[in-house]
Amino acid sequence: MALFTRNTDDNSNASQQRWLQRRVARAVFDGAQFIDRYAVLRWDTDRGGIAFVHSMVDGNAAPKSVTSALRRHHGARLADRYACVVVAQTSTQVSQPWVPDLQAYDVDGGDQP
Repeated sequence: MALFTRNTDDNSNASQQRWLQRRVARAVFDGAQFIDRYAVLRWDTDRGGIAFVHSMVDGNAAPKSVTSALRRHHGARLADRYACVVVAQTSTQVSQPWVPDLQAYDVDGGDQP
């Protein structure tokens, strides 16, 4: 099921192209928190908790700095609470400024965003 579509370029045979597709069977909003200078929206999915994070200061947040703030707040329970941290960067988009750049960080998967 396509969540968002857009028109494709002139070289494409299809009239629309999928941007996002639903991958989990269940997602339940679990609440919002303000941690440091971030608004953290938590969703509970079949694959674990997902944090959608927005900077309250400048519209840009680095995944590592957000994860560090969450780690200071939750401590050793961070990986139990969140499987993934997704950060919205709104002021870095030049070609499509109305679409935020989403960067994800695997909490239990090492240091790579």
